[in-house]
Amino acid sequence: MHGRDVWVYKPSQPSEGAPPLPAVVVLHGSMDTALNIANATGMEKVAEESTGFLAVFPEMVEPRGMSWGFNDTSELAFFRAMVERIGSEYALRHDQVYVVGHSNGGTMSLFLQNNMDDIFGGAAAVEAGVGRLEVWNNQSKGCPTMVIWNHNDPVLAEFGGEDLYQDTIAKLRRHDHTGVGPSSMEPLPVGSSGVLYAERLSWSSSSDVPALSVISWASTIPTHHWLNPAAVPGTSLDASWLVWQFFSTLPQQPARWMSV
Repeated sequence: MHGRDVWVYKPSQPSEGAPPLPAVVVLHGSMDTALNIANATGMEKVAEESTGFLAVFPEMVEPRGMSWGFNDTSELAFFRAMVERIGSEYALRHDQVYVVGHSNGGTMSLFLQNNMDDIFGGAAAVEAGVGRLEVWNNQSKGCPTMVIWNHNDPVLAEFGGEDLYQDTIAKLRRHDHTGVGPSSMEPLPVGSSGVLYAERLSWSSSSDVPALSVISWASTIPTHHWLNPAAVPGTSLDASWLVWQFFSTLPQQPARWMSV
């Protein structure tokens, strides 16, 4: 597709009468690959063991490249064509297409929920903050978004650390002129070891501002890995399940795509 590999995992379903499925597009980070992020996230297992969705793993235009193309016209055309192609080959809920990414892929997912909100109904970023702000459409309201942020992440520290964390929340809530903080905060069970603390901060949606959920956590040992028991031994937290639970509870979006 556009000269790039896209891997799609379809969970098992009854052979007849199966309903259309949502899709979760998973974006890898710098110098990574689609198959590596599939293995690291275990998103296929979540797709199989949950209510079900298509797990989609596209490659960067340059294999193991440093960055997604953000506002490059060919990159935007690729994502539109990818969703259209998936909808032509699978029974797809076009109103429930979501995007999540790790590291540079997470920064790209935040960009896509803002600049391509006609395609994506929600987004999540794991160990990533906002970037390439000069090409954001600031008039867009964006989509409901989850941010999973390790406060002991050495890569995030290089790119601004706590300042980037605050800038990310501020950018995603920029249309909220009330300045009110999160509507709820709840501690999360972290398991026996590996994680110092974790809490969920939630901002409710309004007519002008989509919902925001932040999983704020800190590892005992510095790490930039995707949060799950395989990467952070001893924890019970799993970013893939947290992301899917967030996506699966979003209200149904108005149908903005016609089947192709």
